Amino acid sequence: MKKVAILMSSFMGEQYLEKQLKSIINQTHKNWLLWISDDGSTDNTLNVIKKMNCDKIKILRGPNLGNYALNFLSMIKNKNIKADYFAFSDQDDIWKNDKLAKAILYIKNINTNLPAAYCSRSILINSEDEKIGFSKKINIRPNFKNALIQNIMSGNTILFNNKCKKLIEKSNITNLTSHDWLIYQVITGSEGFVYYDQNPSIYYRQHDNNLIGAQNSFFSVFKRILHHFDGTYKKSLNIQLRFLLENKFLLSKDNQIILNNFFKNKNHSNLFKRLQVLKLGIFRFSKKGNLALLVSIILNQI
Repeated sequence: MKKVAILMSSFMGEQYLEKQLKSIINQTHKNWLLWISDDGSTDNTLNVIKKMNCDKIKILRGPNLGNYALNFLSMIKNKNIKADYFAFSDQDDIWKNDKLAKAILYIKNINTNLPAAYCSRSILINSEDEKIGFSKKINIRPNFKNALIQNIMSGNTILFNNKCKKLIEKSNITNLTSHDWLIYQVITGSEGFVYYDQNPSIYYRQHDNNLIGAQNSFFSVFKRILHHFDGTYKKSLNIQLRFLLENKFLLSKDNQIILNNFFKNKNHSNLFKRLQVLKLGIFRFSKKGNLALLVSIILNQI
């Protein structure tokens, strides 16, 4: 049975953590270790973990940088964490009991020399564990031309292989917007394999303390649109692009060319030069998203 290292970033998570830990312990795939990198919790988080009395749970001291993505990254780059597969876990969700088994099933036959990952939709639940909907359905083939400007992989559903981890271990990263976006960019950029499962694998909790959330509400959609035009999205995008530019060796030759041309044109003072990025085939997964992309290019906000 293949070994899975589950990577969880924790911070002030006492309220919902126990339910998530129990759902991991109850997985049908039993060959796993859970690595929890705690980023300086001062509540009861560490006591909740210890009370589980499970020798398959290992606690690490996080980087304490106030950045959950860099906390996850510290585990990806930790060479002492070894396994066949690696799965991200949030501290406040609930996994279906076949989550790991199903994810492995979809990517186990991929050539081990290729980076590969599984991700899925989610069932949304509230603070009382009541179902309130589903995450957005993605109907595109995962692609680097999409990954350059958008992440479609929800981190709390991701399972990736050892080849992907090895690539990221080799990289030089000092800043990061999103650990799941990183996985999407590295795998598609290196011509690897991403499987997007339309069937949910987890219960994704929505509450006031969510760092991101499913972003399906009217307020979340409005906020996301606002971020396209107030510089927030552009800043996040540039952080991810800087990583790619500094680690171009991770990408195929064709994708290096796409990256270079995209970065060269996207901030050009000439509008017609900026519009050249569309000729590269860069796209978002929805019609509304592509319209927002066009407006962002015109307003020089990518």
